[in-house]
Amino acid sequence: MNILTAGNGEDSIKIFLENSVDILIIDENMPEMNGSEAIKTIRKLPQGQDVFICSLTGDTDNDILSYIQSAGADKVLSKPIKNSLLKEIIQNNAKR
Repeated sequence: MNILTAGNGEDSIKIFLENSVDILIIDENMPEMNGSEAIKTIRKLPQGQDVFICSLTGDTDNDILSYIQSAGADKVLSKPIKNSLLKEIIQNNAKR
């Protein structure tokens, strides 16, 4: 497994465009561009249609969680994240 990291939403889009990505795990609250906006941009790209996107957030408000999902996230997890759940998501959605 190769892990690529980005410090903000804009960088996550650049990294996505430059690499083959099976799973995108993105935080909602990032500088410059939040996770939902980055997800919307990625979903508009041809290669962004099939990638599994998991969004992480410290928010628990149902309206915010629904907004993130409507942006195109396949899964939204509220922090703190259990390592076992993250491992399961990766195992079940990685292309082999």
